[in-house]
Amino acid sequence: MTEIGRFDQPVAIAMLPGGAALITEKPGHLKLRAADGKVGDVAGVPAVQLSSQGGLLGVALAPDYAASHTIYLSYSEPRPNGGSSLALMKAVLDGARLTGQRVIWRAGSDGPGGQFGGAITFAPDGKSLFLSSGERQRFMPAQDPEQALGKILHLTLDGAAWPGNPHYKAGGAKRSRKPRPAASAARPGRPAIATPTASPSRPTAACGRWRWGRRAATS
Repeated sequence: MTEIGRFDQPVAIAMLPGGAALITEKPGHLKLRAADGKVGDVAGVPAVQLSSQGGLLGVALAPDYAASHTIYLSYSEPRPNGGSSLALMKAVLDGARLTGQRVIWRAGSDGPGGQFGGAITFAPDGKSLFLSSGERQRFMPAQDPEQALGKILHLTLDGAAWPGNPHYKAGGAKRSRKPRPAASAARPGRPAIATPTASPSRPTAACGRWRWGRRAATS
């Protein structure tokens, strides 16, 4: 095996055109691995609330990345009350820095707990996204339709509830979630899109490790 990089608690990866890649490290660093193997930091990453399961989590390229250079980041965001919340940020990758950072969605229900979720998947038509939101080890929120915790959310590319959701007209957190069986889970993982309905299926647990190429080593 050939080592292709060393990373501190890597969580997610997004491949860039030309062979480069973005890698999230849980302590709050976004790494840019160039096609030639050089690894550097991306500036402008949001502050994270680091915990056993919280930190910088998901990264995904927008469907129109080739033209817009837009990326999405999910992370555990420190909140004013001392707790934390899953947040989704949209930003532009400009070389080795982020610009135009904007938080487009927050789970709410700020407070303690792990199991944030944070996996990002786009619909096949590229017009919306699915985001997994963990129940923060609080058990009951996954069964509460008024909370965004323990759900897979169907959102617009700007973080609003997708108008085609079955409960969209109900308002509140219900308008963002998908119907069962993907509606509630203690720790939803990365949604997998099933064709031809484009309805997400739900793995039983989030994946915190990944294999990339021949080998990706943690430091």
